Amino acid sequence: MISFDCFLIYFWFNLPHSILSPFNSTRISNELGAGCPKSAFLAVKVTLLVSFIIGALEFTLLILTRNFWGRIFSNVPEVVTYVESMTPILASCVFEDSIQTAFSGIQ
Repeated sequence: MISFDCFLIYFWFNLPHSILSPFNSTRISNELGAGCPKSAFLAVKVTLLVSFIIGALEFTLLILTRNFWGRIFSNVPEVVTYVESMTPILASCVFEDSIQTAFSGIQ
């Protein structure tokens, strides 16, 4: 049950990055194909900046609401406590994955 809870939380917070990544890589490849490497480099910088900001916001939101997530899925006090203790690790993974997803779209 605990791993399913963490998976759902991770999925909800990872969805925006998974959706934006193909759009970013298409934009960058179109700029390179048009012979505009400076525009492509700017698109890379904007992509990484937006990913960093979204990841930082998600990290902050998860940390501020870490007492809330366990109660959504269970009323068992042990499960709520375990989810609270794992939320900082999950928040760190979401933040790191936001930047990694942007990099995987750039290649």
